[in-house]
Amino acid sequence: MNTTSREKREADFDEAYRETRAASTPKVYTSLSCADLMALPRPEWRVQNILTEQGLAFVYGASRSGKTFLVLDLAFAIARGVPWFGFKTMKSHVFYAPLEAGKGIRNRVEAWLLKNKMVDVPNFHVQAEFQLALDDDLDIEALAAWVIKDGEPGSVVIIDTFARATAGLDENSTAAMGPVIAAADRLASRVRGLVILVHHTGKVIGKGPRGSSALTGAADSMIEVTHSDSGVRQWKADKVKEGQDGMTFTFKLDRVPLYVDDFGGEVSSCVIVPDTEADEARREDRRVQGKNQKVVLDAIFVALESATIGVEGAPPDVPALTFEQATQAGVQMMDRGETKTDRRPEMVRKVIGGLVAKGLLLQGENHHVGGPRLRKVGEPVPLPAKVVIWRPRRAAGRG
Repeated sequence: MNTTSREKREADFDEAYRETRAASTPKVYTSLSCADLMALPRPEWRVQNILTEQGLAFVYGASRSGKTFLVLDLAFAIARGVPWFGFKTMKSHVFYAPLEAGKGIRNRVEAWLLKNKMVDVPNFHVQAEFQLALDDDLDIEALAAWVIKDGEPGSVVIIDTFARATAGLDENSTAAMGPVIAAADRLASRVRGLVILVHHTGKVIGKGPRGSSALTGAADSMIEVTHSDSGVRQWKADKVKEGQDGMTFTFKLDRVPLYVDDFGGEVSSCVIVPDTEADEARREDRRVQGKNQKVVLDAIFVALESATIGVEGAPPDVPALTFEQATQAGVQMMDRGETKTDRRPEMVRKVIGGLVAKGLLLQGENHHVGGPRLRKVGEPVPLPAKVVIWRPRRAAGRG
């Protein structure tokens, strides 16, 4: 790398640092018109539809769920600029602080390199000291300086784990977590990139990461990693600002033998491998089954083509129908038969419930405080009330 290029990059980082430090001086607020807003650059993706280019993200899961192996694979995909589980990535430097694994990260990296028949990934950097405190301003500045020296604006910083980086702090206390979140945001601003915090799940699987709800609120993206009793490992886009959450993918851990130790035992590590067969089987199960489901789904899709955008309870940028509108669309396309009582509305409601359970339609409630709640696959669907229906977005960038 020539001197001019490095000097320019360091100047960029110095400018970002001055902008951050200016926050301690008196502020002046100004206005943006709609035209001004339209002139601003759109949010960019680091991993398309999964992780934003800049901000704060969490990858969380229970112990032994495979989250560190998943994050390591993600890091190498970003460092190389290659697709990850079919999603496009924007290539950048990745800085990894393995606070929990420590020197053990060597085996995990070696296993990945062997599995992928590589000897090095130039844009991948591991912190040599294996220590960091997010509540220490000097540590934040040192970490930023490391990224500035060896990386470039837009780099990705991975801290594994959040618990090790906040040792001694009460994770359940909003007062304690607030400054830590602010520090992580400050780090993201300093490097003009993405900070990924690897964390443990809470006591109840599926209820978010361990600790204060402030963590969930602060995150731009969240990936949940699970390992079921039957041995199935999955990751889910649990929260994606400006994107579609809820997408789930299955993976396996492949064992990679490394060497024989001084006691004659084989030492190995693992790498993740997408379980495409399991995902295909899951997609098969979600497909439309039966004539009634096909008729109702086609009718609702036609109705959605001319439906209103901005319906309360649905995402602001997608067309949606009220539950009654969706029901009427299905009824109009279904044969009544020769019975005296018209049972089509009741039948269509049940069909819509089945389509929501399969994830082929999404449902929200426009009276739900704090925004729409997406129902989980298989969760019972309550009838009428203030319910809206819309179509899942296609996963752009896949394939």
